[in-house]
Amino acid sequence: MKTLIRQKKKHTQSIEILFFLMVLLSVFFAVYLNMTRIKATVDWKEIEFKTDMDSMFVLGVNAELLGIYQTEENDEGRTFAASYVAQNEDGYLIGVRFEGEDMEKAEALMNAQMDCASGKLTKEELEGYLFEIQGWLEPMQEQECAHYQYALGWSELSDAEQQLCLPYLLTIKSAEDVKFDNIVFGGVILLCFFLWFSLWIKSHTMIGEKMIRAYIKNSGNALYAKERISQFFETAQVEPDFWLDSSYVAGLFEGNAVFGESSELVWVYLLESETPMSGNIAADVAVAATKSISPVKLMLVFTDKKGHIVTLNGGKKSAERLLDRIDSQYPWVITEYSDELEHLYKKNWEGFLGIAYYPNQKEE
Repeated sequence: MKTLIRQKKKHTQSIEILFFLMVLLSVFFAVYLNMTRIKATVDWKEIEFKTDMDSMFVLGVNAELLGIYQTEENDEGRTFAASYVAQNEDGYLIGVRFEGEDMEKAEALMNAQMDCASGKLTKEELEGYLFEIQGWLEPMQEQECAHYQYALGWSELSDAEQQLCLPYLLTIKSAEDVKFDNIVFGGVILLCFFLWFSLWIKSHTMIGEKMIRAYIKNSGNALYAKERISQFFETAQVEPDFWLDSSYVAGLFEGNAVFGESSELVWVYLLESETPMSGNIAADVAVAATKSISPVKLMLVFTDKKGHIVTLNGGKKSAERLLDRIDSQYPWVITEYSDELEHLYKKNWEGFLGIAYYPNQKEE
């Protein structure tokens, strides 16, 4: 089986590299975000407010909320985010964006701050409305800034007042949100690693050869069957990643070997992926050329009615050569696809086999 394992390694090499790069990129991105947040973390009291601040992750925000200047709604008309004008102790104004449950807390806090300013609440009572406010402080986008300045009555403010209205938005990110982000990134990294490792195991070992092991086990003479199958993979490769002779048929899909007796193969067809024409002749020619050499998938259906996908790295031309070979050497195998055949396959399996084993019916 050394030939098969060598071929599986070549067959999955590009996918393995892709998954491995995804693992590395995910790790790098997660580390980068965490390091960026750590390096950019600043306490609210330490910020030197000005019009050209760098982005920073702010902790311990203590600002007075003056009112909402923008809300965001989903398709159902429900508000999922609200942006407030907030003022620090030195009189500088910025925007603060709250989402979800924090919106209710923000509204309660703003009302409590107003009541405290009017004497209805004491400072001690106000503390009961305070909650953890931290997040990224970044320059506002153009549309966000327009809503912000409109709410402030920008055109009616003096130059000195405009200097106090900083075009920065603080997007609230709770400790739970940060923890959740880390969990998500960790999950993505683990998933990519698992996919890469499982593919590597399948392509470098016998784990991906379940159908071959089952056949050998049920053959009655395991040693003889193993020798025949080993010889088959040594001599019967008719297209890249596909083997076929009078005894067996085999292909590969994502590190797994699809295997069976060629006499039990009844239907083979190309799984087409339609690409709409763009109208640009040069682009369409390039797409067609790419499709001719890009990996394609074939569906193999055996007499047990089970279908198995295999990938041909030789592209569409390789698939067409293979289908021509099967059509000429194995006349009982159906090598085309139609909705009628699909319907017959699903609803009347005996009728489908009748078409396969009586070639004259294929022409009618």
